Parts: sequence; C-alpha cells; structure tokens
Amino acid sequence: MDRLREHSALLVEQVCHRLPPLFYPLIIRQALTVSHELIRVAILWHELWHEYLEEASRLYFTEKKPEAMIEHLEVLHRKLDQVRLGKYVTAAAANFIQGPETTREASFVQVHGKDLREAREACHQFLQRHESSDMDKAWDIYYAVSRLKFLTRAATYLDKGVPSH
Repeated sequence: MDRLREHSALLVEQVCHRLPPLFYPLIIRQALTVSHELIRVAILWHELWHEYLEEASRLYFTEKKPEAMIEHLEVLHRKLDQVRLGKYVTAAAANFIQGPETTREASFVQVHGKDLREAREACHQFLQRHESSDMDKAWDIYYAVSRLKFLTRAATYLDKGVPSH
C-alpha cells in the first residue's frame, strides 16, 4: 500500500513541476482518486480485514487497549455499513468507503457481513458494560473470519494444483 502511495506522490510531483500552479488542486484531486482506486483493487477485502484484525489483536491482547482496538476496526465496520445501506455518509468518505464493485467483494460481504456486524455489536456492548464476555464473543467471530481467509486461500491453491504452504 505504501509503495502505491509513494509512486502516486512521485508522479504528482513530476507533473506539478511541468504545469502552472493553477492546475495543482486538480492534479492533486485526480492523484488521490487514482491512489485510492489502486489501493482498492490491489487489496481484497478479506486481506484488508485480516490486516486490520492483526493490528486489532495486537492492540487488544498485547497492549490491553480494547477501546483502541474497537476504534481501529471501526473504519472497516463503517465500510460494511455503507455496503449494507447502499449510500455514503459524506462525499469525502465516498472516496475511501465504497461498496463492493467486484464479485469477490460482494461475496465477502455476503459471507461475512452478518457475522462482522454481530462482532461490532459485541464491541459496542463492551464499551457500555465493560464485560469481558462481550469481547470474547467479538474475538470468537473475528477469529473465525480471519481463519476462513486462510482456509479459502488453501482451497484456491488446491483447486489450482498448487501446494498451500
């Protein structure tokens, strides 16, 4: 993800040196759009959730910061909300938070959407009640979603005849 952003920034810098300052805001907006789109198509939803769950796990289990963990995952939960509701909260959010546009994205939402909303609800209950059973429930769900990613990857490799290390 960082390499894509760095490359986009370098391209914008090169173009800006050749254009009058009047065009800078337009070029920057277009570069941000391209950058967001490259990131969106380069990283599948299950990979994005896995990455966020790894960081959330560190925040919760290692640093003992449940509020920070919940806040970290909220970005992706809002993304699922946008899919479910079929609309965007703000124009700025629409640049990052978009509904599924590919069959794989739609499949992820169909398979995991309900469970992830249930996990989010358990997190919100934890914030209200501070009962560890709420976080246990949330992490049981998050673990199952994360584990399914690896099982799906292994099945894909087996279907193609490639060993799944």
